[in-house]
Amino acid sequence: MESSIKVSHYIRKSITEENISVWIAQREGRTKDGFDKTQSSVLKMLNMSNTKTFTEGFNELNIVPVSISYEIEPCGLAKMKELIKKQHYGQMKTSKDDLKSMSMGMFNPKGRMRFSFGEPIQVNFEETSTKEKQNKLGEELGQLIDRQIYANYKLWPNNFIAYDLLMQEDRFRHRYTDEEKMHFEMMLEQAMIFIDYPITDITERFLKIYANPVINKLSVVSIT
Repeated sequence: MESSIKVSHYIRKSITEENISVWIAQREGRTKDGFDKTQSSVLKMLNMSNTKTFTEGFNELNIVPVSISYEIEPCGLAKMKELIKKQHYGQMKTSKDDLKSMSMGMFNPKGRMRFSFGEPIQVNFEETSTKEKQNKLGEELGQLIDRQIYANYKLWPNNFIAYDLLMQEDRFRHRYTDEEKMHFEMMLEQAMIFIDYPITDITERFLKIYANPVINKLSVVSIT
């Protein structure tokens, strides 16, 4: 709790007094399942240093949602393996695993990348003093952030291929070539070899890493 309060004050001071940007991941390990979703606990932490109303406190932070789109998820397989080990075998990652993931994130192939910056989030919520209501407003704020991230996400051929394979349809067949699909299916085969655990949902997990960005974007905008 003390650490969270300290970080909250540091972030608010950096932004409001020193005019310094602060980059915050909205949750840990997006590449574990490709599903971007803002954690309400992050917003609660930011609110710990707020001495104004809920609306004024968050508006002064000038939150700008950023969508980071990788053609190839650099840590996708490693994160999958980590999650499977934790769920099925109770094995937890170590500091050595963290360093390995950071290294893979820096040096593994990513293909094309795009950073998309949204519009600053400006809210006008009703003033409230109850924790329950503040938690509800925090959830609504998270949804506003997520909508921009989903809408601004750049979808690559791999995303559309994974979606069609996962849903067992050809909805986005016009979005990729036969060669691109063959290359993606090779990546899937390599994932099966790399994971090498006796579970049946490796294919589904791998496809969701790439398909979830499509699913999320479809929830806020239409894609043709």
